[in-house]
Amino acid sequence: MKDLDYVDANTVILNEFSAGAVIAERIGYGVGKFDISFPPVKAVISHAGALTYDANETNSWIGPESPPAFLVHNSGDKVVPYASTNFMVDRFEALDKSYVLHCKKTNSHLIDPLADYHQEGMKIIQAEYAWLQHILSTSKSNASGNNPTSAPTEAAALDSTLDFVLKLTDQPKTQINCLAASNDQNNFCSLDCVSKACCGTCGTCNICEDTSIKFILKSITGRKVKRKCDWVSLRPATRCSLDGVAQACRLTCGVCSQNDSVFQEIILLNLS
Repeated sequence: MKDLDYVDANTVILNEFSAGAVIAERIGYGVGKFDISFPPVKAVISHAGALTYDANETNSWIGPESPPAFLVHNSGDKVVPYASTNFMVDRFEALDKSYVLHCKKTNSHLIDPLADYHQEGMKIIQAEYAWLQHILSTSKSNASGNNPTSAPTEAAALDSTLDFVLKLTDQPKTQINCLAASNDQNNFCSLDCVSKACCGTCGTCNICEDTSIKFILKSITGRKVKRKCDWVSLRPATRCSLDGVAQACRLTCGVCSQNDSVFQEIILLNLS
């Protein structure tokens, strides 16, 4: 996830399974208990993990400034009991903190985020990426010590950073980007292909579709090449991690859903 262009290199996102998820939760919510300098933890993604098995202890670990969490845990898990996740959910509710809970009614310990669906049309991994982008784009970390006023705005964080090739009828091809669109929103945001690549600037992030416009990338030899989202769809696992691509190809890269309820503050799924 550190390769995703909306993840700040100086911010930690902890994402693990089982024993690793236990470690992720304890670091994420116990970072202040250690007399060690850590970068800020902005989000925790846990698959079948456990923080503590005591409600009072859980309450002591999770406070008002603790990071939000995406928790995936089967309710009948015999390896890592679900009770710990339930304590975390109760604490998040008491603090009115943002979280997502994916709870499936099964006794299995195993979870496959790449295959299991979080909701119709969206796999767990896609929901996690969408949630992560939502969390990070609304609150960029200043861990690097930069002046907070230099941090990108929420809109800019949702826009693609790529240059695009725009061809209008009876006009020569021109190269634009979302910065140019932000300076002339009336003209550029009225173009469907631009508004989908610059959804933060154009206020169209509720529309979950790929842009049809060609964008410019650098090949491994340094040569500039023009690509479209159908090219990204052939190898999304690697191509979506290229700078600016996920924001241009939001549906293909799973950073949005045609059912955008993933962006609600709380999602509780009990699946049969």
